[in-house]
Amino acid sequence: MANDLTTTEGKEVSTDTVTLQGLQTTVQRLYGALGKDGTRDTLPSLPPPQLRQRMRARQLDLNTRLRPISMASAERDRAFKAISALLGGYLNIKSDNPQAVAAGYTAHLIEQPLFAILQACDDFKNRGVYDLNADGERVPFTIDHAPSAFRLLDQVKKCAADMREEHYHIGRVLAVKHIATTPIISPDEQARVAAAMRLRSMELGAVADAGRQADMTKTQRDAQEARDRAAKITEDGIRRRAAFSAEQEAQSYEDLVR
Repeated sequence: MANDLTTTEGKEVSTDTVTLQGLQTTVQRLYGALGKDGTRDTLPSLPPPQLRQRMRARQLDLNTRLRPISMASAERDRAFKAISALLGGYLNIKSDNPQAVAAGYTAHLIEQPLFAILQACDDFKNRGVYDLNADGERVPFTIDHAPSAFRLLDQVKKCAADMREEHYHIGRVLAVKHIATTPIISPDEQARVAAAMRLRSMELGAVADAGRQADMTKTQRDAQEARDRAAKITEDGIRRRAAFSAEQEAQSYEDLVR
C-alpha cells in the first residue's frame, strides 16, 4: 500500500511515500533528531497523526514477528523441525536420541522469534555464517561440524538485531510528548546582544591590560627593592671589612711599638 503523507519539521514540509522503506527512513530521521529536556526525549516537532498511525501499525507488526516461540506451541514445533533438519545433516552430532538433542537446542532458543531461527538455520545450511581468522578476515563457518546451541543462538540474535533495533527506535519516537523549544531572537535583539558582548569583551580586555600593567609595575618595584637591598648589604660589608682592617693595622702598630 502506498499512501502519501505530509511530515512537518519546523517550517519545512516534505511529502514521503509510505512504503516500508520510506517509513523506516522517516523513523531513522526522527530518531536521529531526538533531543533531551532533562530526562525527557524531545523532537523539533511531533509526527503528524497519519505518520503516527503508520508507525503504530509497524510496531504491532514487529511485535508479532519478534514474539518468542515460547508464546506459541505451533511456532515451537516449527523451530524444532527446522533445528532437527539442520542437525540431521552433520555426522558429528549423530545420536541415539536425535529428538532429545534437537529439543535441547530448541530450549536454548525458546525466547527467540521464529523468523530469526528459521533464517539462522538457513544461513548455516547455505554457508551464510562467518568467523574471523587470525588476520581478522571473514571465513565461512565450517561445514564439517554442527554449530553448538550457543553458536546457533548467536546467529539467531544477529538475524533479529535489525528488526529489534527498528522496534526500539519506533517506541522511542512514539513515546515523545514534548517539543524542543528554541528561543526566537529578533534581528534587533541579536544586534543588541552582539554589541553588548563586544563592549564586555573590550572591558575585560581593558581590565586584563590594567592587571598586566599593575603586575609589571609591582615586578619592577620588587626588583628595584631587591637591588637596593643587595647594594646596602654590599656597602655594609665593605665598611665592616674596612673597619676590621683598620683595627688590625692599629693593633699591629701597638704590638710593634711595644
